[in-house]
Formats: sequence, structure tokens, C-alpha cells
Amino acid sequence: MEDAYIEVRLDPFLEFNSASDDFINLLGDTYTFPLGNLDADSCGSFQVYFTVSCDSEEGQSHCTEAQIFPIQYFDWDGPILEVDSRCEGDSVHFFIKNKSASPMTEASS
Repeated sequence: MEDAYIEVRLDPFLEFNSASDDFINLLGDTYTFPLGNLDADSCGSFQVYFTVSCDSEEGQSHCTEAQIFPIQYFDWDGPILEVDSRCEGDSVHFFIKNKSASPMTEASS
């Protein structure tokens, strides 16, 4: 993948402090981390440090989103899984659905 990058969007109640890697602050709570060119099956990590705002309520849940770009689609005729989640109290529920007509014949990681 050429010119890959990750966009991280923080919850409005999370105040950005710093990050372990170089980043670009694009829009308020959205930060872009350039990755350069990546080989298939590349793996890595970085840390984002933040403070929870004093305007937040005690016990309030906070969500952060991350997505890698560019999005690449492959010629695939197997199952396509969609994962969604919902926070309920102190629990997170995941909903996994096969969005294709191809059945799952084995477990997927």
C-alpha cells in the first residue's frame, strides 16, 4: 500500500496531549499519522496520549475511532464480515454479520 496513513478521531471530551509518532492535526479532534509505504501483512503501533475533560460526566463512556487509508478492495468472493458495536453501561456488545452470499466455512480472525 502506497502513502498509507491512519486518521484518529477523538471523542469531544478527550483533550489531545501528544503522540508517540509524527502526526498532522487536520480538523479539531482528527489527527493523521502518515505511515508511508506498507508491505502486505505489515504490523505496527503508536500511542496517543490525552486527558479526559473536566466537562465530562463521571462514568461517561468515551469513544475514539481510527481508520487506515487508502482503503483497498480486493477481488474476493468469500464471506465479507461487518462488525458493529454498542456501549451499554460498563459493557461493549459486538454485532458481527456476514454481508455476502458466501457462507463461512471456518473461523475468521
